[in-house]
Amino acid sequence: MKKRLTFALLLAFSLLALCACGQSAPTAADDATAPAVNDAPDNTDAAPAITMRQLLDANRADALFQTYGGVLRTYDYPNDPDRVRVEYMDAEVLFFDSGAEQDLLFYDGSSGYLHDDEGYGALMDFNFDPSYYAYPALDETLTAQEEIVSVTEDGDEISLTTRLSAEAYRPYYPDGDFPYDDGDYFEESYRLDASDWRVLEMSETLVHADGSREEQYAAVQEYGAARPEIIAELLARKNADDPRTGTITLDPNTPDEREMSATAQKGDYIYFIPPNGYETLYTDPECAIERTPEDTADLNADFHLYGKRAE
Repeated sequence: MKKRLTFALLLAFSLLALCACGQSAPTAADDATAPAVNDAPDNTDAAPAITMRQLLDANRADALFQTYGGVLRTYDYPNDPDRVRVEYMDAEVLFFDSGAEQDLLFYDGSSGYLHDDEGYGALMDFNFDPSYYAYPALDETLTAQEEIVSVTEDGDEISLTTRLSAEAYRPYYPDGDFPYDDGDYFEESYRLDASDWRVLEMSETLVHADGSREEQYAAVQEYGAARPEIIAELLARKNADDPRTGTITLDPNTPDEREMSATAQKGDYIYFIPPNGYETLYTDPECAIERTPEDTADLNADFHLYGKRAE
């Protein structure tokens, strides 16, 4: 569950395909305000002193990229052995291979390119949170709330165990359907490099109030990793010699006007991830003529659409 419901970033986006065959899915919840960091570890005797703030600072993306270059993170799921998910980050790109027939690349935080079983497509995302780039392994909002249970050092590695109440996830379920019970918590296990406290491995277990345990995932982090080959392919499609361009303008001719464009290889889709309330698009700046699938059905043509918040 770390990284603010990471998998939702891939499959729970509200993807509106700007073509005849649109896709839709639930929109991810807005981020909660970051709490104060838990800086009161309960270290074991002779263990290194470490706080959650120090762990966060040691794993900032900008410092890791400067020292090691690319960071590759591979997830395994004990309850689904056929499922593997990969994340790759460097100073220029953020890439996800969901293990579910979808590859997703962000190259400036709000624009991206994806590949799934329907083909290829450029992506405009008005919701993407740049803080996702801040830590390859951690999430500041959630990691900050973890309580340190134990710390032990063995040679050049440190083992760290923390506990995070499931209540920390409640802000991400604003519409109800909270999946956890009173007393549930997550046990986070980290293996750190003792020289700089960067995360080498981590795993997560959901512990229920009755003591039963459910393993959630295990992840291994590789430093100095090469980019997955598909990244070059997706960037090449974005930088095609003869691309098409899609532009979305929200709240046109108002102080709140925002505009975003995406380029795609001709024949590829262009997707739009709208903010809440902007699911309907229009073909005119006055937002009077509602867009139909036929307006953007030509995958070789440019387009400019408009949106206003639903009343």
